[in-house]
Amino acid sequence: MDRSSTFSKKTTRANAKGTIVLDPPPSARWRVWPLIDQPVWGVGLLVATTFVGLVTYWITGRPQLALLAIVVIAAAMWRFFLPTSFQLDRNGLEQIRFGYRRRVPWKSIRRHERCQTGVLLLPHSDDCPLDRLRGLFLPWNDNREEVLAQIDFHLGGRV
Repeated sequence: MDRSSTFSKKTTRANAKGTIVLDPPPSARWRVWPLIDQPVWGVGLLVATTFVGLVTYWITGRPQLALLAIVVIAAAMWRFFLPTSFQLDRNGLEQIRFGYRRRVPWKSIRRHERCQTGVLLLPHSDDCPLDRLRGLFLPWNDNREEVLAQIDFHLGGRV
């Protein structure tokens, strides 16, 4: 049940429980850095990447190919190694990574799926297998309640 109206410049929206919420929840801002937040995975990935480089060197005998293998794997996992900041507010989602800001307005999110460690925001309302590749996964770390409050308020029934 998703109803909205305007009342004295305040947005009202009925949440899933039927309660009228007058103002959007306060903005939520947090940082996600998998290498630091999940140190066991970080060490495991660094060891695995080094192992691939050593196996490549052992098979080919060429250090250039071993270094290339390490660089290719590190480039494929770049999101794991760099911190990302997220902000959810009344205008939408802002993702900041390595100085680059990406703004996603709420109206461009057609559907969302709640997962165990975050929420997947999808640009299309139909369920297409490739749609997940175009989506944006929003890990919530310790901000689960704040993220869900923003998602529930702005996206409501778009599940």
